[in-house]
Amino acid sequence: MSRRPLSIWEKERKEQFDKKLREYSTECLEQIHLIATKGLDMRTRLLANQYIVDKCFGKDYKAIDSGMESLTSNVTINLIPTGETYQQNKEDEQEIWEVENNIIIDDTSDLDDEWGEDDIYMG
Repeated sequence: MSRRPLSIWEKERKEQFDKKLREYSTECLEQIHLIATKGLDMRTRLLANQYIVDKCFGKDYKAIDSGMESLTSNVTINLIPTGETYQQNKEDEQEIWEVENNIIIDDTSDLDDEWGEDDIYMG
């Protein structure tokens, strides 16, 4: 079943509608952007942002491919020292080695056994 052809009057109305739509589209987009950035309600801002993204990229747009989610990758962070430079000593090297090799050393022997017994809040 196909659409019936528009009459001359209907064609004229459609042209007027399309013209008005083009005129108001910029203002509407500005209003939606205003809501997206300055709306009082977080949900309203989210919906306005979602509307903009849906119109730009389509509803099924995914920034990350679903196949990529299962991949793990290592991130290398290069720290650039500023100011004083740190000099590593043997104790630090040993502690780093223990942490990297999952060696847990219980060094809680110096803690008081009656911890918290005399810490009564008298508020």
